[in-house]
Amino acid sequence: MSNSVKIILSIGSNVNQMENVLYAKSLLKCLLDNIHFTEMIWTEPIGIVSDKYVNCMAEAMTAMHLDKLQFELKKIEQLCGRQPEDKERGTVHMDIDILKYGDKRLHLKDWERPYVKQLMVLL
Repeated sequence: MSNSVKIILSIGSNVNQMENVLYAKSLLKCLLDNIHFTEMIWTEPIGIVSDKYVNCMAEAMTAMHLDKLQFELKKIEQLCGRQPEDKERGTVHMDIDILKYGDKRLHLKDWERPYVKQLMVLL
């Protein structure tokens, strides 16, 4: 794969947690054939009142441009049941954030979250 970049993804759900994360992982495997996942862990919600989350991290290589990758990840979130109004309700069927794209760090506040630090060492 020419011009590939390493990416790190943060994956989480607080609704049908295990089912949604497993489904997202299967869709991500179709999108990124060389993806590696950490274990899934239960975490407390941060900044919202909700059920616990299941979170994991993933690492892969991709030749997709950042905009295209973000578009594809949003489609996966929607396939897992994510709706625009979910955030106001405190429901997160699926959230997939790109924490790193090549040398570029994204979602900088997420890097400080305890579960991200915990899972990052497992990549």
